[in-house]
Amino acid sequence: MQVLGLPPDYVTTRNDKVKAVTLTDVNRVAKSLMTPDKLTFVVVGQPKDLATSP
Repeated sequence: MQVLGLPPDYVTTRNDKVKAVTLTDVNRVAKSLMTPDKLTFVVVGQPKDLATSP
């Protein structure tokens, strides 16, 4: 915690901070970090009924 610069009470306040995050918060951050047209999916094995790319 010291290396990351977290306050001494972080252990007791962490859960409340996580619980305070809303779906709106997650969507806002995801929108700023992710580019849907650059997403890549990797499938390992032989999944049943998976269409292949043309």
